[in-house]
Amino acid sequence: MVSQQRGRFHELWAAFQESLKNTFCRIEENRRQAERLLQTRAQLPGESSESYIQDVNQSMSENEKIAHLMKGINEELYQILLVQDYSTTKDLVERCRQIENLRRRLITKEKFQRLPNISAASSGLEEDDLKSLVRTLVR
Repeated sequence: MVSQQRGRFHELWAAFQESLKNTFCRIEENRRQAERLLQTRAQLPGESSESYIQDVNQSMSENEKIAHLMKGINEELYQILLVQDYSTTKDLVERCRQIENLRRRLITKEKFQRLPNISAASSGLEEDDLKSLVRTLVR
């Protein structure tokens, strides 16, 4: 009877150890996979900068966060943000909000009524518009 109980105990103990190993190995594997995904995370088309900025490792230093965010932010924002240094992600988020608000105003504001048969030269901001936007932000 005692030998049967010992045998059962060893079986249960082995099963417990295997279960424990599988659980923690998966956690570590999932953590590494999340880190890999975060390292290659870039702002998606149509995604707001705030949504993109939320995907950051909170244990990073402010400088690491800013460097990480700058490497994946969309090209237009990157070019505008590059002219200034940011010491906190809060400053970076605020500047992104300002830029996106200005961009929305530029896109929705029509000075003149346009004819319906005019084709667009470009779907993005023109170079003069971009320069004007940068000047406005830097002031």
